[in-house]
Amino acid sequence: MTRCPLFYIIFIMKEKALIIKKASALIQTNVKNFTLVQRKLINLFIYIAQKNGDKEGYSISTSVLKKKCGITMKGNEDLKTQLLNLLGVVIQFNYLGKDNEDWEACTLISGARIQKGSKYTEFEFPKRLREKILTPNMYVPLNILLIANLKSKYTIVLYEFLKDYLHSPAIPELTILQFKNLMGVEEGRYKKFKDFRKRVIDKAVNEINESTEIQCFCTLVKNHGNKYSHIKFVVKENKNFKFPQSVSLVEDTEQLPLFKSKTEIPTEILKILPQKYQINLIYHQIAPYFDDLDFLISNIKYANQNCTKNYPAYLKLALKNDYAKVNREVKEKKDKIVQNKKDHIKEKKDQEKLLKQKVWDYFNSLLEGEQVEFRSDAEEKMSAVLKFIKIPEVRKDIINAQIEKDMFAELEQVRKI
Repeated sequence: MTRCPLFYIIFIMKEKALIIKKASALIQTNVKNFTLVQRKLINLFIYIAQKNGDKEGYSISTSVLKKKCGITMKGNEDLKTQLLNLLGVVIQFNYLGKDNEDWEACTLISGARIQKGSKYTEFEFPKRLREKILTPNMYVPLNILLIANLKSKYTIVLYEFLKDYLHSPAIPELTILQFKNLMGVEEGRYKKFKDFRKRVIDKAVNEINESTEIQCFCTLVKNHGNKYSHIKFVVKENKNFKFPQSVSLVEDTEQLPLFKSKTEIPTEILKILPQKYQINLIYHQIAPYFDDLDFLISNIKYANQNCTKNYPAYLKLALKNDYAKVNREVKEKKDKIVQNKKDHIKEKKDQEKLLKQKVWDYFNSLLEGEQVEFRSDAEEKMSAVLKFIKIPEVRKDIINAQIEKDMFAELEQVRKI
């Protein structure tokens, strides 16, 4: 593997606008189990390759790589794990067929090395992938520093996809399965559509609208029955968005402590994670689960309640084995019972409201003389009570209540209710 020359490293350090030309075929992919960190790694690797040209191997400062991809753990073990996982990722190109190319697939990277005592990480792209990176048929320019600040892996995928169609006449309508595959949603995850909508669609759309130069809106389509079958997006430029100040890839060996920037951590996690365990080791364990906060929060609470020693190890096992699964299921059942009770009360109130409306509709349909007769009868029946009531509004309410009662009896008798 060839280390890139020194002049290139200096060039990177002074670079202000970190823009890559990402091929449409690389945006419209079908890749499962692709983490937020790995998506940022690949975009940075693409930037290095496009700036350095066609070579068998490339190199970048390890500290820069970690900082820009959100790897905060001391040492290089986390980086090694991410690179090792990338070696096992197979990418299927041009999933939606925009580039009109033949079907193709290959691994994302073909090799990586962190030399002992070296400050640089080396990597290689497969030849087939390198061609698409360096000479794309169709591509979209992407600011990788903006992408590096996004918090969800689903946001990154959707953002790149929508940017690819920003100036197109329309965005293709996708089936829900196509969209899940495009987002890289793992098999069996988010089986309930409401969870998929909340954790993937809504979360990605909201972050794009808040943190990028585009705005997007989606429509869910039901073709058959009550199940959503398709999703369609509209995208436009966000003219009010201001890019953050450009930050160059200057080498920085400082290890960022966990929670130094609290915007990186969901506030729900900050509230429940014990202060003494707000450390890099724990961040490394919980970060992969930020896209499923119900799962993460329930297992942190479980660890808080049941762990007696070695909290990091216990939390790791809780997340791996989902110790809190039963607790979530119990809570879901209780929530369902409470919601059913609320729905029942609401339904009963709605029925009472409808009956009252029918009563007064019938009363208003009577002749004036009949209405006067009903009102007189009601006043006579309530005379014992009314002689103690002096406030006109209260007297009126009492009489109307008796009229309702009498009218309801009348309607029941003639079988109109």
